[in-house]
Amino acid sequence: MSFAQDETGGVVSLAAHRKGRNGTRPLAQVDAYWHALYSQGGIPVRADISPRGIEGALQHCFVIERVAHHVVRFRVAGHALCDQIGMELRGMPLSALFSPPTREQLRTVLPAIFEQPALCHLELKVKGDSGQPPVCARMIMLPLRGHTGAITHALGAIELNPNAEAIAGPSPRRFDEMTARLQRVPARVEIGARPDRAEPAQGFAERARPFRPARAPRHLRLIDSDT
Repeated sequence: MSFAQDETGGVVSLAAHRKGRNGTRPLAQVDAYWHALYSQGGIPVRADISPRGIEGALQHCFVIERVAHHVVRFRVAGHALCDQIGMELRGMPLSALFSPPTREQLRTVLPAIFEQPALCHLELKVKGDSGQPPVCARMIMLPLRGHTGAITHALGAIELNPNAEAIAGPSPRRFDEMTARLQRVPARVEIGARPDRAEPAQGFAERARPFRPARAPRHLRLIDSDT
């Protein structure tokens, strides 16, 4: 697995992928909706997610919840997404979509979404086998706060490549290859801000910043009150 750094803070082009019902790519619509909520003060709260805001992409969306350090489960998932994957996703662990070797790679990515926090973009591939063609897909996972204020959920979406109708075949098929792109963002921001200049993740470690004491304003002077 490779970790690509997004220096501009943007999500890679989705021009080659399927559009939602309103003409916008599902991943692009979900990303734009999340950023609109983020600009109102930081990581959005799950309760603030409105289906109307992502109506054109809703069938490709999901919400996951972190239930352990390396374990997240689907809480809701669009019907089209479930059909493409070939299973009902609600209640299933996210790792169920990945082959065993790729699950180990996923374990290194998931904590960053909730702890840094970070936006996560995955490029995925199911290898061709048993007469089934390979399938490429893209996934995004964007952090959300739970009712306690902690970052415990994520809003996501999956797009298959334009020529693929589904991942499911005569036998279960899972993602065999994964490339992750992580972008660290501040948990809270001023109203109207966007994480466009967010510092890209550096191996999941926060960059140390030297302490610089504030200088006293030059126009102030000390006055002895006893004189």
